[in-house]
Amino acid sequence: AVGNGAVDDTSALQSALNDLGKSGHAAVLYLPAGTYRITGTVTIQTRQYVSIIGADPSTTTLKWGGATGGVLLHLDGVAYSRFDRLTFNGSGTAGVLVDQSLTGYGQGQYFDTGNEYADDVFQDATYGIRAGNNNLGAAESSVLRCQFLRHSGAGIILKNFNALDWFIWYCTFNDNYDGV
Repeated sequence: AVGNGAVDDTSALQSALNDLGKSGHAAVLYLPAGTYRITGTVTIQTRQYVSIIGADPSTTTLKWGGATGGVLLHLDGVAYSRFDRLTFNGSGTAGVLVDQSLTGYGQGQYFDTGNEYADDVFQDATYGIRAGNNNLGAAESSVLRCQFLRHSGAGIILKNFNALDWFIWYCTFNDNYDGV
């Protein structure tokens, strides 16, 4: 990935996510300072104990450059993982910045649970974090010291009866239609 804000980094980031935590590959993807332009949904699927860690949310940004209403990052069957020190910027057109939503069982997927979002900034989208969108739940995740800025829908939206036990501590919600 180039990380200059102009080049499309979608393919490079997706390639790294495809290998993340697999045998012979690191379980941590470190993103150095830069603005990584994403034009289509990048997905992590069927993983446990992986992390995407940025240098600092003031210098490391995943910025949506795709179609209006799109999803930047989809966590599909991801458990006990960390997504820390990043800015997720929807550029005023993204529908969802992080979608923690299992699409189905039967593919060896894990229940989306035990994930951590810490020291992140979610800004300028319809939703910052959407969880349990496909009616399959998303539980016991932590949102710590994050900022949710200018979301036309909500900073965080939990979408079904089994999206339980979300721990939201020391976060700020500014200029969102709804906080949680």
